[in-house]
Amino acid sequence: MNKLALFVLFLTFIQACAQWGWGPPSPWGFRPSPFWGGRPGWGGGGPGWGRGGGGGWGGGDRGGWGNNGGGGNWGGGGNNGGWGGNNGGGGGGGRGGGGGGGRGGGKDSTVAVDVEAEEAEAAGVEEEVVEAEAAEVAEEVVVEKDNTTSVWFKVLHQRQVTLIENINVLNEKISNIEKSLEKYAPKFGNFDNSDFFVTEPKHYIDTPSPFPRMVSDGILPIENSKVVRIESDGRQKGDLENVAVLIESTNQNDTERLVNSIVSQRKSIKDLKIFLFTPTDESGVSFEMLKTWANSIPGVNPINATKRSTALDDVISKHDHKHIGDDFADFYYVGKLAMEADENISGVCGESNGIWQDRTMGDVLWLSDTECESGAMIHPERKSYSESPVVIRPEMARIGNSEKAVTEESSWNIDKFYPDMITKGSFDIRLNLDLERADRKMKGDWRLLETFNCKNTIYTFPYENDKDLETFFPNSKAENLHKYRGILSISIAEHQCRAYIVPQHFYDKQVIELV
Repeated sequence: MNKLALFVLFLTFIQACAQWGWGPPSPWGFRPSPFWGGRPGWGGGGPGWGRGGGGGWGGGDRGGWGNNGGGGNWGGGGNNGGWGGNNGGGGGGGRGGGGGGGRGGGKDSTVAVDVEAEEAEAAGVEEEVVEAEAAEVAEEVVVEKDNTTSVWFKVLHQRQVTLIENINVLNEKISNIEKSLEKYAPKFGNFDNSDFFVTEPKHYIDTPSPFPRMVSDGILPIENSKVVRIESDGRQKGDLENVAVLIESTNQNDTERLVNSIVSQRKSIKDLKIFLFTPTDESGVSFEMLKTWANSIPGVNPINATKRSTALDDVISKHDHKHIGDDFADFYYVGKLAMEADENISGVCGESNGIWQDRTMGDVLWLSDTECESGAMIHPERKSYSESPVVIRPEMARIGNSEKAVTEESSWNIDKFYPDMITKGSFDIRLNLDLERADRKMKGDWRLLETFNCKNTIYTFPYENDKDLETFFPNSKAENLHKYRGILSISIAEHQCRAYIVPQHFYDKQVIELV
């Protein structure tokens, strides 16, 4: 082996020793190894803890704790210098602090600061991105929440509207039921009051112009007629004390309904006494039941079928299956006054002609010489009904077979009507005035009447017998139509005009001979 080879081997050995911290210390405080324990420069050292430098002039007593750390009394950071970690200097202890480790630390610290700044900036950007994304997501959540809330508010509002509508419909049904029950239920008052079982009087709005009963220049009101104003006080308490209602009781429910309807129209417990009787034992109502009603309702009396009360001035006879109008009592009150004013009037009939009449043309009171089947009020001391059947009848029924066939809640204030306008003499004069101003038509013109412009006009049509009446009233039995001296009246609702159907002899002379 030549000298060159030995020299190379020696250098290799020296390098290995320097790499692992072996060998004598450098006289200048550094090791020539480029590796862990001795980068050339200040701060190197001899043996020490770990792989760093330490000891000697260039290092501390315990230098080298930590990778690549430096330290030393003169060239390093003093005792225990080099604790600085990777690529870091140990700090300048003693006189020559700073050394190589300081340099290395300064350079690496700047890099670290830059890296940290970059990382911080990146983290800030990332944080801003995250915050922006979070804000966007939160905004979407808020929008979605707002939309959901809006939908729920709409649903709740619709449910509230539906509930209110259902409540209103239910209240209306309840109100209608209460109104219907008021017509039939007995009225209970104060037991200490003498008006027990008495209904407070209804106050109707009187509109005499659209609902006239009679005018001064005739019977049938037309345009420009002088309307008789209603100014009387009307029916008061006790005005019907001498009027009784005689009811033929055949059905318990019908009798109860009718009795309650009559009681509800009383102004005093002495008004409209009620007498009940059963025609046969098979009527469905026993005499004991009549007694039960008599004991529970004041002014109700059970009687035998053959007994009639003669202690009363007027008696209204009717069947229990009939219905009465809301102003039933007021109508018979006017009839009673008319009977007192004119002895030629023997009674009052609650039935109408059975021919539909237009309510807007007025509720006219008529005289009739036709027998009344139901609802006749006859004065016991007057002439026989068959000999002088001149009675007052209404145009709108106060007694009928159904609730719709009689006057309803919109009463005509008939109790304020002047009774002297319906006396026989006054009625004849007014009827004659109507016939004089009437437009004469032939029987064949009746079918063409619908094409006439007949508003506010009165027509007369002739007939010779009951068969001819079928031309005018095909759905009615002529013998059941109420006539006065053979004359019938009708309202033609489609054109708001009136017509008299008169016997041929009256048609020829158009004058009624007064008696």
